[in-house]
Amino acid sequence: PDVRPTGVCGRVATARRVETATKKHLARGKETEREEGEGMVDVGEAIRTLQRASETRAVPPQQVYATMRWLEKKRTVHPNGYGAMAGARSPGRTWRLVFTSSAKQIRDEMRGKGRGGGTYFPLVAGQQWDPERSVMRNGVFLGHYASMVFEGPTEERGTKMRFDFDRLTLKLGPWKKTFDLPNQTKGKDEETKARKLEPFFVRCYVDDDVMVLRGKGGGIAFWSRADERDVQQGLIFG
Repeated sequence: PDVRPTGVCGRVATARRVETATKKHLARGKETEREEGEGMVDVGEAIRTLQRASETRAVPPQQVYATMRWLEKKRTVHPNGYGAMAGARSPGRTWRLVFTSSAKQIRDEMRGKGRGGGTYFPLVAGQQWDPERSVMRNGVFLGHYASMVFEGPTEERGTKMRFDFDRLTLKLGPWKKTFDLPNQTKGKDEETKARKLEPFFVRCYVDDDVMVLRGKGGGIAFWSRADERDVQQGLIFG
């Protein structure tokens, strides 16, 4: 028969069962929080997650998304944010795009309709921020065979990096040509130009190895420092 203890022994046994069940519940809660990025211990742990994602591309997309969002909410400000992005000399530091999450994925997660996610960028794409010329370059590269690079002036305004592409360079095999892009802000006053027309990135987190930015359209992405060998061999911004 199912005989339950009574008296003091019964109360002690019941208390132990409740304590055990509570611990299990809390443990499950912590595991769920960690999956959603809320269980991060510190910024260092978050950065190690992104570095692992960059190196292996094996970190689940929802975990990468949650880590980026956690860093964004943490608002850890690098004492030299733009300096960490650009470095000290031309042509600036080179960053390779690793992972992107769309504005819709962020909206759905905030409304409780999803848990976020995103995509590892399948091609070689990168950025350079030139500190001496105040120029940003953004490109996509197919080895030594082809590339498409946009370039234009940039300006730091707080945590925002505004830019306006005015040149496009295309390369296909030995053929290479640079085109001037039309000025979309022509005839507009400076306030309208700054507020409505120029794209921008907001720095969510930047250090010497990892960069998390949110775009004007609402999406969020992270970059890692490009391998110096790829830069020297011309596989990215060659």
